[in-house]
Amino acid sequence: MGEQVFADWLGAKGYSATDYEWVSEKHARAAFDFHMKKAKWAGFPDDLLVEVKATKGILTSPIHMSMSEIKWAARHVNYIIARVYDLGTASPRLAMLSGIHKTAGAIMASVAKGIPKGVHIDGFEIDTSLLKIEFEDTLVAQGK
Repeated sequence: MGEQVFADWLGAKGYSATDYEWVSEKHARAAFDFHMKKAKWAGFPDDLLVEVKATKGILTSPIHMSMSEIKWAARHVNYIIARVYDLGTASPRLAMLSGIHKTAGAIMASVAKGIPKGVHIDGFEIDTSLLKIEFEDTLVAQGK
């Protein structure tokens, strides 16, 4: 639902199908959801890998990321989080969060120090205070 809301927001902001690709729509196990070929956000490069993280809760609710997402974010400086929150309310919100590349790198460095053989980590809970809010916007509530 969060990805659909984000796609709707892109459409409302004037993005066309040539400006982005909804990667996870075709590849459910992709490490990111959208490839922004032409981002129109001030301070962002055109080539962005966007992971949508949605919650019915508030912005500061923790973000859950898989090991695959963390590995990808650690290797790609252009990886960002689109945080869709207050989902299901009359005024859902979007916050674009940067800094996950650095946080993911720190996680991978810690994991690389060693975990017992036969142990596999499949996910992480990230405190949103570790990330920087680049901008926020109000979304159109679904069904409106």
